[in-house]
Amino acid sequence: MRLADLIKPMEGVKVAIVHEVYEEVPGWFMYIINEKEVPITEVLIQSYGKGELDAWPVKTSTLRHRMDRLEARSFKRIELLIEEVFFLENTYWVSFYEGEQVYDKQFIFPPDSIHEKNCVNVPLVNLPGVIAN
Repeated sequence: MRLADLIKPMEGVKVAIVHEVYEEVPGWFMYIINEKEVPITEVLIQSYGKGELDAWPVKTSTLRHRMDRLEARSFKRIELLIEEVFFLENTYWVSFYEGEQVYDKQFIFPPDSIHEKNCVNVPLVNLPGVIAN
C-alpha cells in the first residue's frame, strides 16, 4: 500500500488567523475550523514561522497542539500570534482522523499576509480574519 492511499487530501477543515478582542485584549488568534458534517478526532497541529531579517535566516520555535475531538461545524481557538512574526511565512501542519481515514495538510500564511486589509468574514467563527490557502 502506498502512503498516498493512506492519507487523503483534506477538505472542509480550515485554518484562519482571526483579529478579535479576547479577555479584553485585542489580538490575532489562530483558529481551526471544522466545516464538515462529522467530527474529526486526534487533531494534531504544528506551527512555526520562518524567513529572513536583515539577510539572516529566522525561525520561530515550533509549537504543537493536540485535541481529542473537534465537533462537526465547529471551531477552536488554538494560539495567539504576536504581530512581530507577521513578516515571516507562518506555517501550520494539521493532521486528523475522520473515522478511520487520516487527513494531513500544510496551511501557509505568506509573509505580511496577516493584515486587516486581507480580512474576510471567517465561516462559523463569524469574525474578521485571514484564511490560509
